[in-house]
Amino acid sequence: MKKDLGRDNVQWVSIGGSYPGSLSAWLKNSHPDKITVAWASSADVHSIINFTDFDKTIYDSTSRSGPDCPSIILGITNYIDTTLSDPNNHLDDLAYIESVFGTSKWTHFDFMFYIADIFTLGV
Repeated sequence: MKKDLGRDNVQWVSIGGSYPGSLSAWLKNSHPDKITVAWASSADVHSIINFTDFDKTIYDSTSRSGPDCPSIILGITNYIDTTLSDPNNHLDDLAYIESVFGTSKWTHFDFMFYIADIFTLGV
């Protein structure tokens, strides 16, 4: 980038939140000569693999909206997951999902991650 910009005094900022925040801090720590500032918002101090307590927090929070809320969320995600898992047997459902979300370009995994984020960001 220094070459592309034609400047030697280019400064870099690394930004991330949650696990990417940890990566931002690691990047600054590993390359202090290249990264001027790192912003690690809500960065994890101790990373946990398969952190199921996170899902429990989401469940508990959505339960406060009413006892049916978590089961409705589960129904929505199961419907989408089933449709995307076997789209040839669910062409009408697939067309409906694509019309609602305006896309057919995402992978199954990416789309399910997006769906999960709709609910987790709300919480």
